[in-house]
Parts: sequence; C-alpha cells; structure tokens
Amino acid sequence: MIDNKLKIKHLYWRANFGPSLDTDYSKSYEYHLKTIFDGIKPHQPVVLDYWNQVKSDYLKDMSAEAKVQYRKNERRARYDIGDAILDRYAGDKNLLREKMTLFWMGHFACRVGNPAFMSQYYNAIAENALGKFELLLTAMTKNAALLQYLNNNQNRKAHPNENFARELMELFTLDRGNYTETDVLESARALTGWTFTPDGDFHFRKEHHDDGSKTIFGKTGNFNGDDLIKLILNKSECPTYLVTRIYKFFVNENVDPIRVKELEAGFIKSGLHIGELMKSIFSSTWFIDSQNVGSKIKSPVELISGMSRYFKIQFVEPTFRLNLYSVLGQVLFNPPNVAGWPGGKSWIDSSTLIFRNRLPKVLLSDASVSIEPKKSFDALESTPTVAKGNKAKKTNSICDFDSFLQLTAKLKDDQFCEQLSEILNQKQPSAEVFETIRSFTWKFEGNEKKIKTAIYLMGLPEYQLS
Repeated sequence: MIDNKLKIKHLYWRANFGPSLDTDYSKSYEYHLKTIFDGIKPHQPVVLDYWNQVKSDYLKDMSAEAKVQYRKNERRARYDIGDAILDRYAGDKNLLREKMTLFWMGHFACRVGNPAFMSQYYNAIAENALGKFELLLTAMTKNAALLQYLNNNQNRKAHPNENFARELMELFTLDRGNYTETDVLESARALTGWTFTPDGDFHFRKEHHDDGSKTIFGKTGNFNGDDLIKLILNKSECPTYLVTRIYKFFVNENVDPIRVKELEAGFIKSGLHIGELMKSIFSSTWFIDSQNVGSKIKSPVELISGMSRYFKIQFVEPTFRLNLYSVLGQVLFNPPNVAGWPGGKSWIDSSTLIFRNRLPKVLLSDASVSIEPKKSFDALESTPTVAKGNKAKKTNSICDFDSFLQLTAKLKDDQFCEQLSEILNQKQPSAEVFETIRSFTWKFEGNEKKIKTAIYLMGLPEYQLS
C-alpha cells in the first residue's frame, strides 16, 4: 500500500520537476492533481529584447569589429535562451506545460544554434504542448528550426528531399513499419516548397512545389503539406504511437499495452487533445501503482531542476550550468540525433554516475569540480567526462537553505536521516545505509549537520530515481 506522501511526490516528479519543499502532504492526491491542472496558464514566450537577427548579406558588409561583437552577442543570446528555460523548470509556475514542452523537445528533436530559431522552436512547442496534437504537429512542420535541421528547405520539385517526410512519419507520428517507401517519396513531394524566411517565418515557395497527383497511404490526390498532416492523423497507428511515447516518458518505460489501449480510446474521443490525455494518465488509479513509482531514472534536466527547486539554487555563471548538463548528456537544443535523447539507462554510465552522485555536494556546498564538457554534436563520437588535472573550478552556485531548515526543524533528531529521506527519495535505502550516513555526519552539529545529511542522501543511487 503506497502512502499519500509517496503518491503526491510521484505526481509532482512526473507532472512537474519534483515537489517543492513546502508541499502540503496532508492534502489529498486529488487536491494536488487539481492544483496542477488549475495552474496551467497560457504560454509566456521567451523573448530576447537585445537580440536582432542580421541577414547574411548585411553580415558580410559589417566591419571586422562589428562582426566580432555580433558573434559575441549571438553566443550570449544562446546561453540566455537556455538559461531562461531552465529557470522556468526550476520555478513554480506553469510546470505541467513546461514538463510537456521538455517531452516534445525530445520528440520533435532538433539541433539549432540560431537564437531566433531557438526561441521560435521552444515557443511553438510550449504554446501547443497541452492542446490538440494537430495544432502542435502543424506548428512543427512549419517551424524554421525543424525544416532546416531536416533539410526541407532543400526539398524541391526537381529534386525531392525525403529527410523531413521520413522523420515526420517514423519519429513524429507513426513509427517505423507503418508506412512504405512510396509513402515517404510521395509525402516528400507534398512537402516541396515548404521553407522559411531568414527571420524564421514559414514560407511556401509555389515555384518549387510539386502540384502533381500523389498516392499516400493508398489515397490519391493533389496533396500538399497540410493534406499530408490530415492523412497522417487519420492513420490508426498515429494515436497508438503518441500514447505509447507519452506513457514511456510519464509512466513507465515498460509499456502496458492494456493501459495504452484504454488511454488511446479517450485520446481519440477527445480529438487527440494532449491535456485531456495527461489528465487521464495522472488521475488513473494504476498511475500510482508500486511498479510505476520510483521506476524512472531522472534525466539531467529533471535531476538538476529538482535540486534547484528544493534549495532555490542560482548559478552565477550561466556557462557553468550549461557545462554541467553537457557532462551529464542533455543540452537543450542539442540532442544527440533526430531521435532525441534515448533516456532510461542511457543516462547512466561509469562517468556520469560518479558525477551524478557528487552533484549534490558540488551544488549545495559550492565545491570545486573539474569538468570537460562534450564538444561533439554526435553523442557517439564523444563521451562526457570529468576532467583531470588543474581544471578544477568552483560552481559559484547560491543556495537558499531557509525553507529546508524550517521544514527540517519539525523532524525528530533520532530519526532525522530516515524522515528526510522520505521527503527526498522515492525509493528508500536500507537501514545500513542510514547508519553509514550517520557515521559521516555525527561530528557536525545543528544546521550544518542537516545540510550534510541532505547532501549524502541526494548522493545515493535512490535519489537518481523518480
């Protein structure tokens, strides 16, 4: 029997980025579920007032000094966009929308370095993250970052490029095996002429569009990109695939086909409304079954955002936070490939596990750490490592321990470790582990002892699970 506190923590880890320290566990699960959905607000776009995209023709005519300054501002804009999003994940507002946005950024995976395209890509996903899937899919098929990444700006009547059409079906909507090579070719023809302006606005170039007859999924017509979206959404495999992907991310990587079928029926009835699907998942009795609680390895974003929510961690140097994510293998706008971040056990290897276990000490006590962030786009070419030698650098992080110390003031001294673990961890360590932690912290007193205990608990393998 799972107690109420564990159920509520489970809900917040899956629907948000972990509970806040002041979560009221005396309230019912249903109360917290309602609070989360009542807290959904329209998306507030991420906008950088100081950044203006310069067209390549203008850039060529700039002085050398102006070009250097432009590139410097461009790099700053990239950092600031990523920082703004990560700050939202660590905050307290609209977190279900933000969690869904993180999921869709892995689903519609895209590498993008143009700041204007980065913000447009994130804002398009966030705005549609909890609405009808048709609106989200339409927005993404007309998004400059994705069109560029999958080469649809090179898709022309004379020379069709199949990249976008293939990934649209294989990764975004239907899954492999539910379309033919002919479907890919004909869909590519339907998408010819779909491109974007230098500012990132969608642009249809009629002169490059193939307006001839096409046969897709056994249906024949003079199809364009909008028609293709409707044809895909009418395929029965589409809702099955989407529900399965969402189940793996929010419930359990081991998919229960019976549950997926149940969810799929409601999803179809709602017109493929994402928010309604999420409400069905989180309100289902099976969502809080023991096999689903503490069954997922936290992604780097979930791990650091969860700690930041507990202790209100702030990073003085934005680049250092980015390097932390790079070492751990998850950088926003830079997935390993078009399939996105694989998740699960792929987050853990001998290097990242050691670094993950040390992370609480690094962030909560401003310890020095040596890191060598991954430099290659391709995750297969380079493994993130902890650097050796004289590259140690303090995190320069700032923590607010007031809420933590107020909460822990109510805990019993002789059971402090166990009771704190019930707040921090979904899975509880053995009695021997608690005794080991006490053997490390006995020499400390007062607030310092409490913070040291939290660091040790968050460094355990159990804290890696959500």
